[in-house]
Amino acid sequence: MSFGNRDDADTVRRFGEISAFFPPPDHESPPFPSLYWPGTYPAPNSAPVLLYRSEVWHFTIIWTLILVCSIYVLAGFWAMLSLRDRRFGWAAPLMFALVGGLGALVGGTVAGIALGTIYDVGYFRMSTWVPFCWALTQALISIVNSYSTISTVL
Repeated sequence: MSFGNRDDADTVRRFGEISAFFPPPDHESPPFPSLYWPGTYPAPNSAPVLLYRSEVWHFTIIWTLILVCSIYVLAGFWAMLSLRDRRFGWAAPLMFALVGGLGALVGGTVAGIALGTIYDVGYFRMSTWVPFCWALTQALISIVNSYSTISTVL
């Protein structure tokens, strides 16, 4: 069975279904964040999905930047309160945001490209929730790694 055969895709479209192997010609990238409650779309295949690697990367990196940077900025404000008597204590949130942003860019890029490639090779449609969940996982791993005893055990 050849998955790239155009006749197979035309046969599938003829029966009213959308081919899993060729994106629909009228596909538009959903706007960010496009999170939806599952089951709220009346027609099948009407929920916003990500089909292209660039869309997956875009959503993953944006969510990772939002979630990871917010955690680092909160930690930076905590450090600023602890260092308020020091000369450069006010710079702690900026430094934390810079380090968190760089980590989020690297982590979001690696995860986004990996996810996009896996879904692209498998001809899968990705829910807009998947990049959010991966970004949340990276943010939670950052929190776990902040505890020295936990990171030593891991």
